[in-house]
Amino acid sequence: MTLEIPEQTSTETAELQAHIARLETALAAREATIVEQRAQHALLQAVIDHLPYAIYWKDMDLVY
Repeated sequence: MTLEIPEQTSTETAELQAHIARLETALAAREATIVEQRAQHALLQAVIDHLPYAIYWKDMDLVY
């Protein structure tokens, strides 16, 4: 006794697998972006921590 998968089910499975692959690609890109942002934050924090001057900045409303 052999079971045959209907063509529609095979098509749906292929579509789902393609969607999963796209999601995995998007997730990998997002994780790479997070790693890059953390590295940039660490560099900026190191610069701020080691400058001999006080650093001030204002928000969009020109408030310190």
